[in-house]
Amino acid sequence: MGLLTEFRQSFVQSYYSYVVHCTSERFNQTLVTTLSKVINDQGNDWDVHLDSVAFAYRTKQQSSTKKSPFELLYGVGPRLPPDLQNAEDGKAEVEDEDEDEEAFVNAVVARAEAVTKFIPAVRSEALENIEKAQGKQKRQYDLKRRPPCFDVGDRVYRYNRRRDTRKGGKLNNRYTGPFVIAEVLGKGVFRLETTSGSPVKTTANSRDLKLVPSDGYASPTKSPPTSPTKSPTKSPERIDLTVSPKRKRCRRRLVSDSNVMWVADFNLTREDREVVRRGQLNDKIIDAVNKILSAKIATEPQTTLLSQSASGFAPCSDETVQILHGNSHWITVAGTRDTVLYVDSLRPHQPITRYVARQIRQLFPQHIDENGKLIVSIIPSTPQTNAVDCGVFAAAYATELVAGNVEDVQAPFDISAMRGHLEHCLDAGELTSFPRDERRRHGRRRKVITVAVDEDGVEVL
Repeated sequence: MGLLTEFRQSFVQSYYSYVVHCTSERFNQTLVTTLSKVINDQGNDWDVHLDSVAFAYRTKQQSSTKKSPFELLYGVGPRLPPDLQNAEDGKAEVEDEDEDEEAFVNAVVARAEAVTKFIPAVRSEALENIEKAQGKQKRQYDLKRRPPCFDVGDRVYRYNRRRDTRKGGKLNNRYTGPFVIAEVLGKGVFRLETTSGSPVKTTANSRDLKLVPSDGYASPTKSPPTSPTKSPTKSPERIDLTVSPKRKRCRRRLVSDSNVMWVADFNLTREDREVVRRGQLNDKIIDAVNKILSAKIATEPQTTLLSQSASGFAPCSDETVQILHGNSHWITVAGTRDTVLYVDSLRPHQPITRYVARQIRQLFPQHIDENGKLIVSIIPSTPQTNAVDCGVFAAAYATELVAGNVEDVQAPFDISAMRGHLEHCLDAGELTSFPRDERRRHGRRRKVITVAVDEDGVEVL
């Protein structure tokens, strides 16, 4: 019996080192998912179903390993009640064991020796099956993966984040809804409303949304097309009430404005051109402007997406001019020998936030003094007149700063012609001064405000 005890101890230790640390979190997810399907409405009887759910998991073949956990542990498949012919067979086995105990012990020892040699082969086969399954899953994922795309009027489910933050909420439903996309705010953010038309207070990120399967629902903002006239030889065309007749969903692999290039050098599409004409500029358009600016002053361009990364921006020279992201808003900064210039179309109503201050300190660390402060000069500028022109004004400011015309930043621009001028500049790949409003050109000049920026915030000097 010493060999059997030694086998049991070494086998259990190897099992825990092999499986538990790798799959415990995945098993917890499977356990919670299964329990959520069998518990009552109050969710307070999960312990009653725990044994049966665990038994089902241990004896079921896993799709990736092609083995059940029971087989990986004991080297043989489980013998379930249907596998037993009758109760007498089991009873006979017990009687035989009592009559010849020595033969029984020898059989168990022989079985233990066989298992110690057989189980490594079973586990090796399971590992090979896992690698094959992972390769297949990666190919399928890469083939189908596309950025989430939703239109106004789409019905969606929203991931229930309260499951992750509330104690005891793991058995709640994964998704809530359905909801309807009421507005596309940009940068993967959407405003939702209920199917009855009531607005949802909090906005939703695209990663938390998934489309509701087609169920014949007619969206309030997507009117179904008129049925074609019936023909004696042709049946009426089937109407999909989830798709607008004017615009196809981008997930249907059809040619749309988002797939047709406008300026290939900057990866801008016709859809981006429409944004330049009438919307709030996105990261792609601002990055294109920053590339043109960097080419003009011979510096390395940096994408605005670095503001959301852990590494942040790389330090740059004093001659750098960069448009930065400031919480659904665009601002312009430029370096000089003595200070950093800051231009914002919403100043003085828009303060310098810690988010923007962190980006400025990353770009110009050479200006941080021994006290950890960075001096910033806020340049007065022509203010924007609506909520979506900040990117266009930031491009206009940056153009003047690159040309060294700091005082011209405050001279009023011709707002009605700014977007058309920016479109022409992106098309040509070169930024020129934006049109001015000559009637307001000689207005009152405002003073430059100097502030000190540190890790705690902004201090006016």
